Amino acid sequence: MHLLSSVSILLALAPVSSPAPSGSPGAPKILILDVKAAAASDVAEAPLVTAALARSFGELHAGPVVAVADVRSLLDAKAQNELLGCADPRCAKDLGDALAADLIVASVYGTLGGQKHLALTLLDAKEGRVVDRSSLSFAAGGLPLAAQTLALRALSPGMHESGDQALSQLRTAVLISEVDEKQVPQPTSTVATCVQGALIDAGVPVVSAQQLQRIKSRLDPTLRGPDVAAVLTADDADVIVIGTARSSMVGAMGSRTAVRTALSFEIVKVDTGEVIAAANSSPMQNAFTLETATEMASSLACKQVRPALATALTQRVQRGNRVVVDVAAGLAPGQSTIAGANAIVQTLSALKPLVAKATLKNASEKGIVVDVVVGGGDGGALALLLEERGLGARITHAGPGSLTLLP
Repeated sequence: MHLLSSVSILLALAPVSSPAPSGSPGAPKILILDVKAAAASDVAEAPLVTAALARSFGELHAGPVVAVADVRSLLDAKAQNELLGCADPRCAKDLGDALAADLIVASVYGTLGGQKHLALTLLDAKEGRVVDRSSLSFAAGGLPLAAQTLALRALSPGMHESGDQALSQLRTAVLISEVDEKQVPQPTSTVATCVQGALIDAGVPVVSAQQLQRIKSRLDPTLRGPDVAAVLTADDADVIVIGTARSSMVGAMGSRTAVRTALSFEIVKVDTGEVIAAANSSPMQNAFTLETATEMASSLACKQVRPALATALTQRVQRGNRVVVDVAAGLAPGQSTIAGANAIVQTLSALKPLVAKATLKNASEKGIVVDVVVGGGDGGALALLLEERGLGARITHAGPGSLTLLP
Protein backbone atom coordinates (compact mmCIF):
# COMPACT_ATOMS: atom_id res chain seq x y z
CA MET A 1 0.00 0.00 0.00
CA HIS A 2 1.19 3.54 -0.74
CA LEU A 3 2.73 5.35 2.24
CA LEU A 4 0.20 8.19 2.36
CA SER A 5 -2.75 5.81 2.12
CA SER A 6 -1.44 3.74 5.02
CA VAL A 7 -0.80 6.90 7.02
CA SER A 8 -4.43 7.94 6.67
CA ILE A 9 -5.63 4.53 7.89
CA LEU A 10 -3.19 4.45 10.80
CA LEU A 11 -4.03 7.99 11.83
CA ALA A 12 -7.67 7.09 12.16
CA LEU A 13 -6.63 4.41 14.68
CA ALA A 14 -4.15 6.61 16.54
CA PRO A 15 -4.90 7.68 20.12
CA VAL A 16 -6.57 11.05 20.59
CA SER A 17 -4.56 13.58 22.55
CA SER A 18 -7.28 14.08 25.10
CA PRO A 19 -10.86 12.89 25.34
CA ALA A 20 -13.01 14.90 22.96
CA PRO A 21 -16.64 15.43 23.91
CA SER A 22 -19.19 13.60 21.84
CA GLY A 23 -20.76 15.68 19.11
CA SER A 24 -21.75 15.74 15.51
CA PRO A 25 -20.19 12.86 13.54
CA GLY A 26 -19.40 15.41 10.84
CA ALA A 27 -17.23 17.54 13.12
CA PRO A 28 -13.83 18.28 11.52
CA LYS A 29 -10.69 16.41 12.55
CA ILE A 30 -7.98 18.68 13.97
CA LEU A 31 -4.27 17.91 13.76
CA ILE A 32 -2.00 19.62 16.32
CA LEU A 33 1.53 20.11 14.96
CA ASP A 34 4.48 20.17 17.34
CA VAL A 35 4.92 23.66 18.78
CA LYS A 36 7.99 25.39 17.36
CA ALA A 37 10.40 26.94 19.87
CA ALA A 38 11.46 30.49 19.02
CA ALA A 39 14.91 30.00 20.60
CA ALA A 40 17.07 27.17 21.92
CA SER A 41 16.17 28.13 25.49
CA ASP A 42 12.50 27.38 24.74
CA VAL A 43 12.99 23.91 23.25
CA ALA A 44 12.57 22.05 26.55
CA GLU A 45 9.18 23.66 27.23
CA ALA A 46 7.79 23.28 23.69
CA PRO A 47 6.43 19.71 24.20
CA LEU A 48 4.54 20.91 27.28
CA VAL A 49 2.95 23.66 25.20
CA THR A 50 2.00 21.15 22.49
CA ALA A 51 0.35 18.93 25.10
CA ALA A 52 -1.53 21.87 26.62
CA LEU A 53 -2.89 22.90 23.21
CA ALA A 54 -3.90 19.33 22.34
CA ARG A 55 -5.67 19.01 25.69
CA SER A 56 -7.50 22.35 25.29
CA PHE A 57 -8.62 21.64 21.72
CA GLY A 58 -9.69 18.16 22.78
CA GLU A 59 -11.83 19.53 25.59
CA LEU A 60 -13.46 22.26 23.50
CA HIS A 61 -13.87 20.56 20.11
CA ALA A 62 -16.77 18.20 19.34
CA GLY A 63 -14.69 16.11 16.95
CA PRO A 64 -11.41 14.18 16.95
CA VAL A 65 -8.21 16.00 17.93
CA VAL A 66 -4.90 14.32 17.15
CA ALA A 67 -1.39 15.53 17.98
CA VAL A 68 1.56 14.78 15.74
CA ALA A 69 3.24 13.12 18.71
CA ASP A 70 0.47 10.52 18.67
CA VAL A 71 1.24 9.42 15.13
CA ARG A 72 4.98 10.06 14.83
CA SER A 73 5.82 6.49 15.73
CA LEU A 74 3.64 5.35 12.82
CA LEU A 75 5.73 7.25 10.28
CA ASP A 76 9.21 6.57 9.06
CA ALA A 77 11.83 9.35 8.97
CA LYS A 78 11.17 10.25 5.33
CA ALA A 79 7.44 10.58 5.90
CA GLN A 80 8.05 12.81 8.93
CA ASN A 81 10.25 15.14 6.93
CA GLU A 82 7.81 15.31 4.03
CA LEU A 83 4.59 15.65 5.96
CA LEU A 84 5.19 17.08 9.41
CA GLY A 85 7.32 20.07 8.50
CA CYS A 86 4.31 21.87 7.07
CA ALA A 87 2.92 24.95 8.82
CA ASP A 88 1.64 27.27 6.08
CA PRO A 89 -1.24 27.34 3.57
CA ARG A 90 0.92 26.18 0.66
CA CYS A 91 1.35 22.69 2.05
CA ALA A 92 -1.54 22.51 4.53
CA LYS A 93 -3.78 20.91 1.92
CA ASP A 94 -1.26 18.14 1.14
CA LEU A 95 -0.70 17.50 4.82
CA GLY A 96 -4.42 17.42 5.55
CA ASP A 97 -5.09 15.01 2.71
CA ALA A 98 -2.26 12.71 3.76
CA LEU A 99 -3.20 12.62 7.45
CA ALA A 100 -6.99 12.82 6.98
CA ALA A 101 -7.20 16.13 8.86
CA ASP A 102 -9.60 18.99 8.19
CA LEU A 103 -7.88 21.65 10.30
CA ILE A 104 -4.22 22.04 11.27
CA VAL A 105 -2.90 23.95 14.29
CA ALA A 106 0.64 25.36 13.96
CA SER A 107 2.21 27.35 16.81
CA VAL A 108 5.36 29.18 17.90
CA TYR A 109 6.37 29.61 21.55
CA GLY A 110 9.00 31.75 23.25
CA THR A 111 10.03 33.66 26.36
CA LEU A 112 10.50 37.39 25.81
CA GLY A 113 10.59 40.48 28.02
CA GLY A 114 10.00 38.41 31.14
CA GLN A 115 6.83 36.85 29.72
CA LYS A 116 5.80 33.76 27.80
CA HIS A 117 4.37 34.20 24.28
CA LEU A 118 2.40 31.77 22.16
CA ALA A 119 1.33 32.50 18.57
CA LEU A 120 -1.17 30.15 16.91
CA THR A 121 -2.22 29.68 13.28
CA LEU A 122 -5.30 27.65 12.38
CA LEU A 123 -5.17 26.31 8.81
CA ASP A 124 -8.00 24.90 6.72
CA ALA A 125 -6.39 21.80 5.25
CA LYS A 126 -9.10 21.31 2.63
CA GLU A 127 -8.89 24.80 1.13
CA GLY A 128 -5.25 25.51 1.97
CA ARG A 129 -6.01 28.82 3.70
CA VAL A 130 -5.52 30.45 7.09
CA VAL A 131 -8.69 30.49 9.21
CA ASP A 132 -7.29 32.41 12.16
CA ARG A 133 -4.08 33.84 13.59
CA SER A 134 -3.76 34.96 17.19
CA SER A 135 -1.18 35.27 19.91
CA LEU A 136 -1.17 35.63 23.66
CA SER A 137 1.30 36.79 26.30
CA PHE A 138 1.17 35.24 29.76
CA ALA A 139 3.18 34.89 32.95
CA ALA A 140 4.92 31.73 34.11
CA GLY A 141 2.30 29.24 35.23
CA GLY A 142 -0.35 30.66 32.89
CA LEU A 143 0.05 28.09 30.12
CA PRO A 144 -3.19 26.12 30.72
CA LEU A 145 -5.36 29.23 30.56
CA ALA A 146 -3.42 30.63 27.58
CA ALA A 147 -3.82 27.38 25.62
CA GLN A 148 -7.52 27.26 26.44
CA THR A 149 -8.02 30.91 25.40
CA LEU A 150 -6.27 30.44 22.05
CA ALA A 151 -8.18 27.21 21.37
CA LEU A 152 -11.46 28.95 22.14
CA ARG A 153 -10.59 31.82 19.77
CA ALA A 154 -9.66 29.39 17.00
CA LEU A 155 -12.84 27.35 17.40
CA SER A 156 -15.22 30.34 17.62
CA PRO A 157 -16.23 31.48 14.09
CA GLY A 158 -17.31 34.92 15.29
CA MET A 159 -13.83 35.64 16.64
CA HIS A 160 -11.92 35.05 13.40
CA GLU A 161 -10.57 38.50 12.61
CA SER A 162 -7.06 37.75 11.41
CA GLY A 163 -7.37 34.86 9.01
CA ASP A 164 -7.28 35.00 5.24
CA GLN A 165 -10.22 36.97 3.87
CA ALA A 166 -11.99 36.80 0.54
CA LEU A 167 -11.24 39.86 -1.55
CA SER A 168 -14.99 40.27 -2.07
CA GLN A 169 -15.40 40.90 1.68
CA LEU A 170 -13.02 43.87 1.86
CA ARG A 171 -13.93 47.58 1.65
CA THR A 172 -12.98 48.66 -1.85
CA ALA A 173 -12.46 52.07 -3.47
CA VAL A 174 -12.49 52.57 -7.25
CA LEU A 175 -10.13 55.29 -8.46
CA ILE A 176 -9.93 55.05 -12.25
CA SER A 177 -8.96 58.30 -13.90
CA GLU A 178 -10.66 58.85 -17.29
CA VAL A 179 -8.77 61.15 -19.68
CA ASP A 180 -8.53 61.92 -23.38
CA GLU A 181 -5.41 61.51 -25.53
CA LYS A 182 -4.04 64.82 -24.18
CA GLN A 183 -4.53 63.66 -20.56
CA VAL A 184 -7.44 66.07 -20.09
CA PRO A 185 -10.03 64.65 -17.63
CA GLN A 186 -13.22 63.39 -19.26
CA PRO A 187 -16.55 64.91 -18.17
CA THR A 188 -18.07 61.44 -17.60
CA SER A 189 -16.90 58.49 -15.49
CA THR A 190 -18.22 55.62 -17.59
CA VAL A 191 -15.45 53.14 -16.73
CA ALA A 192 -15.28 53.90 -13.01
CA THR A 193 -19.07 53.66 -12.71
CA CYS A 194 -19.09 50.38 -14.61
CA VAL A 195 -16.32 48.80 -12.49
CA GLN A 196 -17.96 50.01 -9.30
CA GLY A 197 -21.27 48.55 -10.46
CA ALA A 198 -19.62 45.19 -11.09
CA LEU A 199 -18.23 45.22 -7.54
CA ILE A 200 -21.59 46.11 -6.03
CA ASP A 201 -23.29 43.36 -8.05
CA ALA A 202 -20.76 40.90 -6.58
CA GLY A 203 -21.62 42.01 -3.03
CA VAL A 204 -18.35 43.87 -2.44
CA PRO A 205 -18.56 46.67 0.19
CA VAL A 206 -17.66 49.79 -1.83
CA VAL A 207 -16.56 52.92 0.06
CA SER A 208 -18.89 55.90 0.11
CA ALA A 209 -18.66 58.79 -2.35
CA GLN A 210 -17.51 61.10 0.45
CA GLN A 211 -14.70 58.74 1.44
CA LEU A 212 -13.70 58.32 -2.20
CA GLN A 213 -13.40 62.09 -2.58
CA ARG A 214 -11.07 62.21 0.43
CA ILE A 215 -8.94 59.47 -1.13
CA LYS A 216 -8.85 61.28 -4.49
CA SER A 217 -7.63 64.46 -2.82
CA ARG A 218 -4.55 62.63 -1.51
CA LEU A 219 -3.79 59.99 -4.12
CA ASP A 220 -2.42 60.33 -7.63
CA PRO A 221 -4.23 57.73 -9.79
CA THR A 222 -0.99 57.01 -11.66
CA LEU A 223 0.54 55.46 -8.51
CA ARG A 224 0.93 51.70 -8.33
CA GLY A 225 1.41 48.94 -5.74
CA PRO A 226 3.59 49.91 -2.75
CA ASP A 227 3.26 53.62 -3.62
CA VAL A 228 -0.45 53.37 -2.84
CA ALA A 229 0.28 51.83 0.56
CA ALA A 230 2.70 54.68 1.32
CA VAL A 231 -0.12 57.22 0.96
CA LEU A 232 -3.22 55.41 2.23
CA THR A 233 -3.96 53.37 5.34
CA ALA A 234 -6.54 50.72 6.17
CA ASP A 235 -8.65 53.53 7.66
CA ASP A 236 -9.26 54.74 4.10
CA ALA A 237 -10.07 51.37 2.48
CA ASP A 238 -8.88 47.77 2.50
CA VAL A 239 -8.48 47.54 -1.27
CA ILE A 240 -8.25 50.09 -4.06
CA VAL A 241 -8.84 49.58 -7.77
CA ILE A 242 -6.54 52.19 -9.29
CA GLY A 243 -5.79 52.92 -12.93
CA THR A 244 -6.45 54.96 -16.02
CA ALA A 245 -8.88 54.85 -18.96
CA ARG A 246 -7.44 56.86 -21.86
CA SER A 247 -9.70 57.50 -24.83
CA SER A 248 -8.31 58.69 -28.16
CA MET A 249 -9.89 59.33 -31.55
CA VAL A 250 -8.66 56.81 -34.11
CA GLY A 251 -10.16 58.54 -37.13
CA ALA A 252 -13.29 59.06 -39.21
CA MET A 253 -15.24 56.25 -40.84
CA GLY A 254 -17.50 58.08 -43.24
CA SER A 255 -19.90 60.05 -41.10
CA ARG A 256 -18.87 58.12 -37.98
CA THR A 257 -16.01 58.73 -35.55
CA ALA A 258 -13.89 55.86 -34.21
CA VAL A 259 -12.54 55.97 -30.63
CA ARG A 260 -10.24 53.59 -28.80
CA THR A 261 -10.26 53.38 -24.98
CA ALA A 262 -7.17 51.91 -23.34
CA LEU A 263 -8.09 50.76 -19.83
CA SER A 264 -5.54 49.45 -17.33
CA PHE A 265 -5.85 49.05 -13.58
CA GLU A 266 -4.41 47.23 -10.59
CA ILE A 267 -6.18 45.91 -7.52
CA VAL A 268 -3.97 46.88 -4.59
CA LYS A 269 -4.27 45.80 -0.96
CA VAL A 270 -3.85 49.07 0.91
CA ASP A 271 -2.24 47.87 4.14
CA THR A 272 0.60 45.96 2.48
CA GLY A 273 0.81 47.48 -1.01
CA GLU A 274 0.42 44.00 -2.51
CA VAL A 275 -0.85 43.97 -6.10
CA ILE A 276 -3.53 41.30 -6.05
CA ALA A 277 -4.54 41.45 -9.70
CA ALA A 278 -4.21 43.59 -12.82
CA ALA A 279 -6.27 43.93 -15.98
CA ASN A 280 -6.28 45.86 -19.22
CA SER A 281 -8.21 46.14 -22.46
CA SER A 282 -8.16 48.44 -25.50
CA PRO A 283 -11.35 48.18 -27.57
CA MET A 284 -12.44 50.49 -30.40
CA GLN A 285 -15.98 51.66 -31.15
CA ASN A 286 -17.48 54.10 -33.66
CA ALA A 287 -20.53 56.33 -33.59
CA PHE A 288 -21.92 59.50 -35.18
CA THR A 289 -20.51 61.70 -32.41
CA LEU A 290 -17.21 61.70 -30.56
CA GLU A 291 -18.97 61.64 -27.18
CA THR A 292 -21.09 58.60 -28.07
CA ALA A 293 -18.13 56.70 -29.51
CA THR A 294 -16.07 57.46 -26.40
CA GLU A 295 -18.83 56.25 -24.09
CA MET A 296 -19.33 53.07 -26.13
CA ALA A 297 -15.59 52.28 -26.18
CA SER A 298 -15.34 52.91 -22.44
CA SER A 299 -18.29 50.63 -21.70
CA LEU A 300 -16.78 47.87 -23.83
CA ALA A 301 -13.41 48.25 -22.11
CA CYS A 302 -15.08 47.68 -18.75
CA LYS A 303 -17.06 44.72 -20.10
CA GLN A 304 -13.84 43.10 -21.35
CA VAL A 305 -12.09 43.30 -17.95
CA ARG A 306 -15.07 42.10 -15.91
CA PRO A 307 -13.99 38.41 -16.09
CA ALA A 308 -10.58 39.30 -14.67
CA LEU A 309 -12.27 41.34 -11.95
CA ALA A 310 -14.60 38.45 -11.08
CA THR A 311 -11.65 36.04 -10.88
CA ALA A 312 -9.77 38.39 -8.56
CA LEU A 313 -12.75 38.56 -6.19
CA THR A 314 -12.50 34.81 -5.55
CA GLN A 315 -8.99 35.19 -4.11
CA ARG A 316 -8.27 35.10 -0.39
CA VAL A 317 -5.67 37.48 1.02
CA GLN A 318 -3.86 37.83 4.31
CA ARG A 319 -5.18 40.40 6.69
CA GLY A 320 -2.54 43.02 7.48
CA ASN A 321 -2.41 44.02 11.14
CA ARG A 322 -0.81 47.20 12.49
CA VAL A 323 1.79 46.97 15.24
CA VAL A 324 3.28 50.08 16.86
CA VAL A 325 6.97 49.47 17.61
CA ASP A 326 8.40 51.81 20.24
CA VAL A 327 12.16 51.94 20.75
CA ALA A 328 11.76 53.49 24.17
CA ALA A 329 15.38 54.25 24.99
CA GLY A 330 15.90 56.00 21.69
CA LEU A 331 19.37 55.79 20.22
CA ALA A 332 22.56 53.90 20.84
CA PRO A 333 25.47 55.98 22.24
CA GLY A 334 27.01 58.20 19.56
CA GLN A 335 24.34 57.38 16.98
CA SER A 336 22.53 60.17 15.12
CA THR A 337 18.74 60.34 15.21
CA ILE A 338 18.32 59.73 11.47
CA ALA A 339 20.87 56.91 11.33
CA GLY A 340 19.35 55.20 14.35
CA ALA A 341 15.81 55.49 13.06
CA ASN A 342 16.74 54.23 9.60
CA ALA A 343 18.61 51.27 11.08
CA ILE A 344 15.56 50.23 13.09
CA VAL A 345 13.22 50.59 10.11
CA GLN A 346 15.61 48.53 7.98
CA THR A 347 15.82 45.83 10.64
CA LEU A 348 12.05 45.55 10.82
CA SER A 349 11.56 45.77 7.04
CA ALA A 350 13.94 42.82 6.60
CA LEU A 351 11.63 40.51 8.58
CA LYS A 352 9.98 39.12 5.46
CA PRO A 353 7.49 37.68 4.77
CA LEU A 354 5.80 38.53 8.09
CA VAL A 355 6.50 42.26 7.87
CA ALA A 356 4.78 43.82 4.86
CA LYS A 357 5.66 47.45 5.60
CA ALA A 358 7.58 49.47 8.21
CA THR A 359 7.10 53.24 8.34
CA LEU A 360 8.93 55.69 10.60
CA LYS A 361 6.41 57.82 12.52
CA ASN A 362 8.58 59.71 14.99
CA ALA A 363 12.26 59.92 15.91
CA SER A 364 14.00 61.87 18.68
CA GLU A 365 16.55 61.35 21.42
CA LYS A 366 13.69 60.25 23.66
CA GLY A 367 12.52 57.47 21.40
CA ILE A 368 11.66 56.13 17.97
CA VAL A 369 8.19 55.01 16.86
CA VAL A 370 7.67 52.79 13.82
CA ASP A 371 4.35 51.65 12.37
CA VAL A 372 4.64 48.07 11.15
CA VAL A 373 2.09 46.19 9.06
CA VAL A 374 2.42 42.45 9.52
CA GLY A 375 0.93 40.40 6.73
CA GLY A 376 -0.15 37.46 8.84
CA GLY A 377 -0.08 37.81 12.61
CA ASP A 378 0.26 40.48 15.28
CA GLY A 379 2.74 41.95 17.75
CA GLY A 380 3.23 38.62 19.46
CA ALA A 381 4.09 36.90 16.21
CA LEU A 382 6.49 39.74 15.36
CA ALA A 383 8.18 39.41 18.75
CA LEU A 384 8.66 35.66 18.30
CA LEU A 385 10.18 36.22 14.86
CA LEU A 386 12.64 38.73 16.36
CA GLU A 387 13.55 36.09 18.92
CA GLU A 388 14.13 33.55 16.15
CA ARG A 389 16.47 36.07 14.47
CA GLY A 390 18.46 36.51 17.68
CA LEU A 391 16.99 39.91 18.57
CA GLY A 392 14.71 38.81 21.39
CA ALA A 393 16.95 40.25 24.11
CA ARG A 394 15.99 43.74 22.91
CA ILE A 395 12.27 43.20 23.60
CA THR A 396 10.91 44.63 26.86
CA HIS A 397 7.20 44.34 26.03
CA ALA A 398 5.13 42.51 23.42
CA GLY A 399 1.38 42.66 22.84
CA PRO A 400 -1.02 42.09 19.92
CA GLY A 401 -0.76 45.68 18.69
CA SER A 402 2.44 46.96 20.27
CA LEU A 403 6.08 46.11 20.77
CA THR A 404 8.72 47.88 22.87
CA LEU A 405 12.42 47.43 22.06
CA LEU A 406 15.76 48.55 23.40
CA PRO A 407 18.01 50.26 20.82
